[in-house]
Amino acid sequence: MLLRTIAVTGLAAGITWFICNGSVQAAVVGVGAVSVLQGGQEAANRLFLYGMLALVIGALAYVRNTGFFAPLSKGLTLLQGVSRTSRSLQRENERLMQDEELQSWKLSLYRGLSWYSASIGGGLVLASTVWLLQTAN
Repeated sequence: MLLRTIAVTGLAAGITWFICNGSVQAAVVGVGAVSVLQGGQEAANRLFLYGMLALVIGALAYVRNTGFFAPLSKGLTLLQGVSRTSRSLQRENERLMQDEELQSWKLSLYRGLSWYSASIGGGLVLASTVWLLQTAN
């Protein structure tokens, strides 16, 4: 697992570095993409910001996966119980909560989201840091 994380982080950093450095010609669509490819400190700062955003998303998915927000979720469910809901909706909610296949799919989704976004975020932060260090010299 650690080797796979290092590989994805390095891949994200390497691809970002080669595209932004101009070593690889990339077909880019969008208004904001042109300024990233022009290089400079502003582009490196933008990559760092995107990397930090991906790391935050990965951290939130990881924390949600550990069950830290479960008491909050149960409390909100109890508050929602104060409002009137139909019996059929209550039965459907209970059935979905007991569906083990759905629960395992949601668990694997959050695990994948946390792993991929943290790896890509780490790669982008690494690429922007190396880029700034190279442009400073």
